[in-house]
Amino acid sequence: VENGLYGFHMSNFFESCLCYDPDGPGGGNDTIDLCMQMAANLKPRVLRFPAGGDHKYYHLLDSNGYGRRYADVDSFFAQGWMKAGQMASFDQEVYRQDSLYAGIRFLDRLIDFAEYCEDENGYKPDVIFVANIIAAKYNEDIYDENMAVLHYLHDAGINIVGIELGNEHYDDRDTADHAIFRQGTDLMKPSFNNYWNTCMPMLTRLSEDSVFWNVPVALVAAPEPIHGEATGIEELKVGYYKGWNYNLKMRATTSPYDTAFDAFVVHVYQRPADMPACYDLYIEDYILGGDSVLP
Repeated sequence: VENGLYGFHMSNFFESCLCYDPDGPGGGNDTIDLCMQMAANLKPRVLRFPAGGDHKYYHLLDSNGYGRRYADVDSFFAQGWMKAGQMASFDQEVYRQDSLYAGIRFLDRLIDFAEYCEDENGYKPDVIFVANIIAAKYNEDIYDENMAVLHYLHDAGINIVGIELGNEHYDDRDTADHAIFRQGTDLMKPSFNNYWNTCMPMLTRLSEDSVFWNVPVALVAAPEPIHGEATGIEELKVGYYKGWNYNLKMRATTSPYDTAFDAFVVHVYQRPADMPACYDLYIEDYILGGDSVLP
């Protein structure tokens, strides 16, 4: 990979490369040093952390790894968000975490890696933080947990340049394939307004915080492909996604929140040949105000 990569997200990085603090216990491992060196060689300017759908299971201030907890298995199962077969797999992940990553907190390894990059490249990468939103639907303490992590990173000298309110929640579904963020009689249809209401306590905390009140915040947008055959997304989902994005636009451009958001963050899961058409569609619909996005 050529140098000059602007940044990357940290999914699976710390599980594969524990990145011990070289100045602390466990340091001096050649394999770990090489892992950090190879990643630092990409010269990232921005890191996205924690990344991936599993972030809803993380408690980043716990002492081991990402802080997965057995209690979350029971909670997600009780909510109907996890099948019995998935519980065993999650239990294995927690056991692996507590045995292999005991005393190795990935939140601290992120800080170590950012400082390592600064030593190697002359600058420290900024961080886009992905807040845990979905778990707050059954545990309101998660909002304060998000804020505590943000302040921990800030106090460690990490510059937070953006905060994403969750990850791909337009497709979160329970074991009956019903949308977790739903509203009304259509159980299959994800509701942006339900998601928005879940985000509101986090938005309030951020707006009232003396450190993070002016840090850019991103809402989750859904894929918007009219070329569904090329992307493999069926027509029904495309319709759901259009409704989600329409309501996102209305919320983000209506007072008092019309000054809170100044960018669209889009995860484009396309083949490279499809990307220009997809980007053009977003620009037409959301930047130029096209009329193809309807409720």
